[in-house]
Amino acid sequence: MSSRPRFYLRLHFFEGTSHTSAYVVIHQFGGFCLIKHWDSRTK
Repeated sequence: MSSRPRFYLRLHFFEGTSHTSAYVVIHQFGGFCLIKHWDSRTK
């Protein structure tokens, strides 16, 4: 079983739950920015 069908299944799942995926993307992006900000502060 390759990873390609799983990727398409995940893409279809995210399209079905656009509101949830948008929240996840915003949450991950916010966490990434927070990590970058903290990294620049501690250096």
